[in-house]
Amino acid sequence: MTRENIIAARIGEIPVTQAILGLRTVMRTSAIYDQFTRSNRFLNYDGRWVNYGPATDYRAVIENTVVRIGIPDGMTTQTEAVSYMRCAMDQAFFDDGYVQCRVLTAGDTAGMTRYETVLFGKVNEDFTEGVGISMAGSRLSLVVRNDGDDSVQAVFGEYSVNDVIRLAFSGKDYTVYCNNQRRGSWNDLLNQVESGESHRSLGIKVEGMCEANGSRRFSPALDFVEYG
Repeated sequence: MTRENIIAARIGEIPVTQAILGLRTVMRTSAIYDQFTRSNRFLNYDGRWVNYGPATDYRAVIENTVVRIGIPDGMTTQTEAVSYMRCAMDQAFFDDGYVQCRVLTAGDTAGMTRYETVLFGKVNEDFTEGVGISMAGSRLSLVVRNDGDDSVQAVFGEYSVNDVIRLAFSGKDYTVYCNNQRRGSWNDLLNQVESGESHRSLGIKVEGMCEANGSRRFSPALDFVEYG
């Protein structure tokens, strides 16, 4: 059996997503992977990602090899900026799979407001639907996006800087992992999450604001995203 025949591998419950021999990757199960190792720019600058707003001036950006909301120092947004972008590089192979990322900054809070970053899987072309893992104010949540609205379905404890967060899905079961440790699961009993070939894109949501006093607030920054 050659490595091209391998579509899935596990150690216990943990999916094996890649194999590295020396400095060379010899097997990767993910369809989509981005490390943001390009120069500072709007995330959608080179066509790898598509912008879905609603923010216009303050969109998701690559800044020092991480992705976050782009709010220049000294600017005042007046209202919270929210940016959705869908990865246009490829689509996942199957309905079942996972999304995964690493958190490089914890994200800011202001009063009761938690600035939220969401990594979505099962996104459609219009980015009106999907399911994802939300990181906001050190809290992990599962979010379903339907008709352009995001709703929290379950909470799975806290995360820290440098944690690797994974949302795995199989049928109607969605399981959250933090650093390969299972946090819990959610079952889509009401069939809220759409599936099929038109719902296999990766997406992200980032938020932020520059307050009147000049303080900038950001949702968590990510240094890689993956969908397999």
